[in-house]
Amino acid sequence: MTQMESFAIAARLHVVMRRAMGRVTDVEWMTRSRDYASEVMRLARLHTDPELLALADKFEASLAESRRAAPATDKSSRAAPLVAPVTAPMPVALPDAPRYVGRLR
Repeated sequence: MTQMESFAIAARLHVVMRRAMGRVTDVEWMTRSRDYASEVMRLARLHTDPELLALADKFEASLAESRRAAPATDKSSRAAPLVAPVTAPMPVALPDAPRYVGRLR
């Protein structure tokens, strides 16, 4: 299965989870992080919606297939991590600056 097909399954899984469970997921992160994808599939399988269960199975199969298709590499030729470390200092809040205390819409 191609990466585009895996992304399409993840997008469909996102839509059905939002409709059936009210859960919002990150589709791109789901296709890049196996831990995140496993957690999303675990949540999907807790629900009784048959379409959701079928999509979780299909997405898991696509991840297993991509894992088998990935070439084996030694540790010295690994790619850079997906998330770069934070190097900028955290901003300091000014004591007399106005603060947002409302709620998100």
